[in-house]
Amino acid sequence: MGTALAVLLRYAGLLLVPLNLSSDYSFNSIHIYRSILHIIPLISLLLLSIAAITSIYARKISPVFLIAFAFFFFPYIIVSNLIFPIGTIMGERLMYLPSIGFVLLLGAFLAFLYKRWKYTGILIIIILSGYSARTYSRNTDWHDDYTLTKIDYANNPKSVKLIYNMSYHAVTRKQYDAAESYMLESLEIYPEFSKSLSALGKLFYDRKQLDKSIHYYERSKQFSPDDPEVIFDYVAVLIKMKRFAEAESELKRSLKTLPDLQLLYRSMGSLKYAEGDFLSAVANFDKSLQ
Repeated sequence: MGTALAVLLRYAGLLLVPLNLSSDYSFNSIHIYRSILHIIPLISLLLLSIAAITSIYARKISPVFLIAFAFFFFPYIIVSNLIFPIGTIMGERLMYLPSIGFVLLLGAFLAFLYKRWKYTGILIIIILSGYSARTYSRNTDWHDDYTLTKIDYANNPKSVKLIYNMSYHAVTRKQYDAAESYMLESLEIYPEFSKSLSALGKLFYDRKQLDKSIHYYERSKQFSPDDPEVIFDYVAVLIKMKRFAEAESELKRSLKTLPDLQLLYRSMGSLKYAEGDFLSAVANFDKSLQ
């Protein structure tokens, strides 16, 4: 609950000042608070309580204040992780509906202020201009996947997923040293991240550094033992190293748990072909096509 309350404070900050936006907030983007008895969750809880109480009292001025709070609170509570876990800690997309409440609240406050302060019109122009400029700026970030990933990585450098995505784009641009650096960076944060381990295995395989390749595939397989792509690539390296017995043992183990996976029969066919057992190779290739 501590983390969920802290995330609420972060959402509020992004609604007010939408800078440093990110398309991903997965591990390790969010600081984990294991208790509510921490300054950040307590501040968040206090602000939420003040907003609720203020909205109730402000309904005498205008019912829009209470309506705005309701529009924010009830959609938000569903995705807040405060009642039940939803499978993701934070995502800007989750604030689309609750943000209606924020917009109503801001509008109601400015309408209230407009009758009491002669410079409110100027303030409204400034606010509209600022949000409009930020909307245009953020839209350009979505020009393509690489542009979005690069900007979001700069805004959120602790996200393992964004770091991994940077490594993917580095590979597609044939910037292999940079790709390796990003992969290792992600593993410093999350040593068990199978995708980066496999990507390093593939990178070293392409470089013909088979000892390093098998090392990372073995680590990847340790954390994702039944991932078909990891198994297929791991066995491919074993075959390349002529470690046929180990390759066959791994395939037989995998076929016990994944007997209908065509990819494994294809891998077995490659193994038998490398061993010179062409009849078995053809039989397994045939199974891979069924």
